[in-house]
Amino acid sequence: GAIDPVKTLDVRGSLAISNSTASYWYMDRNDTTGNFDLNENNNGTLFTVDPNGNVGIGGTPSTFANFTNVTIQGGSSGSNLDFKNSSGTRVSAIVTTEYHLDLRGQLMELQVKY
Repeated sequence: GAIDPVKTLDVRGSLAISNSTASYWYMDRNDTTGNFDLNENNNGTLFTVDPNGNVGIGGTPSTFANFTNVTIQGGSSGSNLDFKNSSGTRVSAIVTTEYHLDLRGQLMELQVKY
């Protein structure tokens, strides 16, 4: 808390969320970059929102002038972005590996290799 809060709940410093002391997530606003970060056990950033609204999942958000960006830093096999309907059924996806991009959906499928 703070003696001069700017909102009803004003946390100065990191906010930790945990079921035990061995495993936790914490949220913080980086004073140097202005980013809002969600971290796990101080072992790395899981999710970042930069001051321009760009989002990074597993990595730092990309920046392209006049665009809002979402960056997914994949695992060793690549990245996957699923789009699901309100019932939770996958209706389309973007799947990438180092040299392969698949755009899949109920009405289309496009594969690009480079």
